Amino acid sequence: MTFAALFHSCGSDEVEQDLNVHPTTTASSVAGTLTTESSVQVVKIGNRTITLVLDGNEAPPANHTRGIYVPPTPKPGEVGPFYSTGKTSRMSGKEFSNRKIFVGNNVWGLVPGTYFANVYITSNTIEIPEEYSSARIAFPNPAGFRDPSTTSTTGVVWALETGEGDKLTCSWRFYSFRITYNLLGQYLNRHIPVDPSKVQVPYFFK
Repeated sequence: MTFAALFHSCGSDEVEQDLNVHPTTTASSVAGTLTTESSVQVVKIGNRTITLVLDGNEAPPANHTRGIYVPPTPKPGEVGPFYSTGKTSRMSGKEFSNRKIFVGNNVWGLVPGTYFANVYITSNTIEIPEEYSSARIAFPNPAGFRDPSTTSTTGVVWALETGEGDKLTCSWRFYSFRITYNLLGQYLNRHIPVDPSKVQVPYFFK
């Protein structure tokens, strides 16, 4: 089945903007990437509207010891929150093992410098039930990196796909680096930007 998909990207203060935009594609799937620069993206696919948000105020902070700090609040008419927790696995390939990375500006609680790390991918799929016309999915910021080859940009890669009948799913993924050693040979064993096992993605239906 083929659906018309409309895609709209806006800043966090523009979530409620009009969705009358020109169609970017006519297909059974549409994909994108949430970053700090493009933290709210609205997709109209078929007769449903999906809002994807990258916002530390919307989602539980993953660096909190309990995984959830303040539970997100549903907007009027929404049901939820429900939670999606990703499955994390180490990426195969020599390029993802003992990878040399540079961490600068004293970020992630590390001294600026060069480190060795293994690359991990965290992913999952959210199914949007037929009876709901809209969904809002809120990702923590940061959750992970959008690219497995660099620590320069945090973000989440997402894809919406239609299935038989009115089935609609949202797949998401991000990458993290598990730092093993610094240049002095000291064993660190820590994830950046955060521990992916603590990332919870709240979502709502309406």
